Amino acid sequence: PEKIVKLDISLTSNCMTFSSKNIFVPAACHLVRGGTMEIIGTPIRDFNTKRSELKAVLQSDVIRGSVVYIDNYGNVITNIDRNEFEKIHQGRSFSIVFGRENEIITQISQKYKDVSVSEKLALFGENNQLQIAINKGDSNKLLGLKLHDIVRIEFK
Repeated sequence: PEKIVKLDISLTSNCMTFSSKNIFVPAACHLVRGGTMEIIGTPIRDFNTKRSELKAVLQSDVIRGSVVYIDNYGNVITNIDRNEFEKIHQGRSFSIVFGRENEIITQISQKYKDVSVSEKLALFGENNQLQIAINKGDSNKLLGLKLHDIVRIEFK
């Protein structure tokens, strides 16, 4: 962010049910009307953002990753990177194992329609992260995947 302020807006109501609404709405209205952030808050100059990236665990015959995001369509995004996959893959066959350990995918698709409707697939998205999806389906619900679940790629 270019600028961060600690809001100095006090609550105008004793109602604590939506207390953040009573602070953020007046702040947003002020900014939309062209007001500056310094009028509604005290600038914070020493704010440090810390980014924690979970990395997949790489071994000669196995990559162990995890689900890091589930998008609005139910596609499951992992922390397994295409470059890391290619480095270990080296043309060998593989199995992507996940869920209840009985869900397996043995190939990487280029697009969703590479498989029939309702079939599961794995592909690398625009961010080069491995995705597990179902063509025209909600993979996280249908495959039982949730955040932080383990996804394993075993190479033969």
